[in-house]
Order: sequence, then C-alpha cells, then structure tokens
Amino acid sequence: MENTLISIIVTCYNQAHCIANALESVVAQTHTNWECIIVDDGSMDTSAAVINEFIKDNTRFTYLFQDNQGVSRARNKGFTIAMGYFINFLDGDDTFLPNKLNEQIQVFEQNPDIAICICNHNHYYEKENKYAYYEFETLVKEPLEQLLYGWHNGVAFPIHAVLYHRSVWGVNEVPFAIDYSGRSEDWIFNILLLVLTFML
Repeated sequence: MENTLISIIVTCYNQAHCIANALESVVAQTHTNWECIIVDDGSMDTSAAVINEFIKDNTRFTYLFQDNQGVSRARNKGFTIAMGYFINFLDGDDTFLPNKLNEQIQVFEQNPDIAICICNHNHYYEKENKYAYYEFETLVKEPLEQLLYGWHNGVAFPIHAVLYHRSVWGVNEVPFAIDYSGRSEDWIFNILLLVLTFML
C-alpha cells in the first residue's frame, strides 16, 4: 500500500500562528503519496497569507476558503473533493509525527478487514509547557455503550489520530452531521461512525 493515496483534510480558523507547523508535519510524512486539502473556515487573521505562501510551490495542496460555518462543515467541504483511498482529518493547531501515516497504512495492509486505525498521541499543555503521552484504550466492552458513556473516561481520542478507509462513507455521504453545531462534535461524529462501521 505504499503507493496508496491518502487525503489529508486540514481545517483552519484564525490559526496563522500555528498552521505552518501543521502543514510542515504533512510534508514531512514518510508516506509520500498524499494530497492535502486545506479548508479555511473564514479566518480573519493572516492565515490565508501564511497558507498561500507555504503551499505556493507544492501542487499536492489545495486551498479552499469559506465563510465561517464551523469545523464540521469545513471538514465536510474538504471531504467532498478528496480523492484518496484513505482519509485523515487534521486541525490547524495539531501535527503529525513523520511516520504516522506510514505505520497506519501498514496496519491496514496487515488487517485488510478493518475500516479505521487509531494511534496513540501526545498532547501539549501550553501553560505547563510539557507534553503528555496518551495510549488509546482498546474497546473492551460493548463498543457503542463504551463510546456513549465512557467518552471522557479513557476512550477519547483526537480526530487526527485516526486514519479512515474511504469506504466507510457512501458515495453521497459526508462524515459530519451538518445540522449539529453544538460542542463535542467529534463525539457525535464517532457515534455515527461506529454505527456505520457496524453496517459495513
């Protein structure tokens, strides 16, 4: 699967101070067959200038700007033009380690029946200026019950830690609920995703 195309969908909103770090972590991937779709959700800072300067010589990047509609609609917009066999979402203030995609592609290769692959992650605590390492807790109980009631008790994971097989969603489907604009949109997304993977 080393030649498999991965679509990385980056969302940005007023993140001029950090978006270049996110994009640099994409460029640094040891898995080199990727496209990166950046959806700027109506930034009012200098994000657009930073992004356009960063991507000007790299045709693997696509930059889209929309009026502010929220992260879910921004991710969906990127998803609708994604051409990859796999999908990875990345927020503008997050980064990948260089081997992230390569190692997850290998997991898919060794386990062809799986639909998603979740990796461990680091979280940076800005006030304390330190990183904390979090291991993903394997679902040991009924998965739907654990995601519904144990989301803040060890089973949570950031969206960029997951590589998704494109076949999880139908041809005309989008991943994120467009009629939901409350908090914890990633939790809603994962519940819907769990239902979809049970249907595969």
